[in-house]
Amino acid sequence: MKAIVCEMCGSNDLIKIDGQYQCQHCKTKYTVDEARKLLVEGNINVTGTVQIDNSNNTETFEKLAFRAYENQQYDQAYEYYSKLLEIDADNWLYVFRKGECSSRISSVADFKVDNIVIACKEALKLIDENTLEEDIKEVHYKMATEINDVAVYFRKMAGSNYSKNWELQSAAPEYWERVKKCVACEEYALTLLKEYIQTEKREFELYKTILKNSIYWYVEICKIRRYKSGVNQYGPVYANISYRDSLRPPILAKYDQYVLFLRQYDPTYVAPQIVRKGEACYVATCVYGSYDCPEVWVLRRYRDYELYKTWYGKAFVKLYYATSPTIVKLFGKTKWFNKVFKKKLDKKVMKLKAKGYTDIRY
Repeated sequence: MKAIVCEMCGSNDLIKIDGQYQCQHCKTKYTVDEARKLLVEGNINVTGTVQIDNSNNTETFEKLAFRAYENQQYDQAYEYYSKLLEIDADNWLYVFRKGECSSRISSVADFKVDNIVIACKEALKLIDENTLEEDIKEVHYKMATEINDVAVYFRKMAGSNYSKNWELQSAAPEYWERVKKCVACEEYALTLLKEYIQTEKREFELYKTILKNSIYWYVEICKIRRYKSGVNQYGPVYANISYRDSLRPPILAKYDQYVLFLRQYDPTYVAPQIVRKGEACYVATCVYGSYDCPEVWVLRRYRDYELYKTWYGKAFVKLYYATSPTIVKLFGKTKWFNKVFKKKLDKKVMKLKAKGYTDIRY
């Protein structure tokens, strides 16, 4: 009896799918004409020592892996790089690509963005241990580029998921943890580039891009956020939730460090504002129902560009942050509080806009 045998792996488990035969073991596909050529008759008996030449398999799997990777079919690429590692376990590129693909096929529910960093470390260790003659600067640059690409993609994915589920109390903490993983990847990418930024323009530009990404993500972690805490006779009730103050110092230190570095090379660089301890617009946030809305952005600019420039303005801001939490806690959910303060704040915002303060995101 004749059977089709895969020329790549020797499996006879081939299934016809959409007019093509696909090996269920190595996923290689064959046309009908190609499949006919693979037909074998009966059993093959082999005696003596058999040496298996994997060179053709390696070449084929490399082509398939590269093609899948270039077409962003990362699940297929992951399978091919896994098979290549069975043939050559010490190939640093296979190790890195497999880890990268593992990150790229992860999801919000199974967030493995850091797998690419783990694979990067293993790949560099193989290069070092085997004293391979690689252009290490080029390797570092390509690895940093891919890590940055993966981190940016998954930060956007995490942000989109948070936007859909922000009313849940668990949404913000889960978002922070995912963003922290993305930031950790970017911080590792910076270490790959750091030794070249003084002499190589390409590496320096990527370094600055990663710094800006990290700054933005630190800001995301430190924002005061809202969630739906319940419902009363007036409708939904919302409460603030924020990243713990005790955990902020390392984030604020990195933020300040990166902003200072960028301003040394570009004095016009304006970093997004980060929320430090006790610096949320408590009354305004309560009245407008969001820390991120046009009215609050206007008031925030007024604080930074006018009040902070005088001693009495700074004193007012300090007093405001000292008393606002208590006021909001006592009266923030009352109807009269929101009505009275919204009217006053609306007038203030209109006057500030007339003076030139914009209401674009800040």
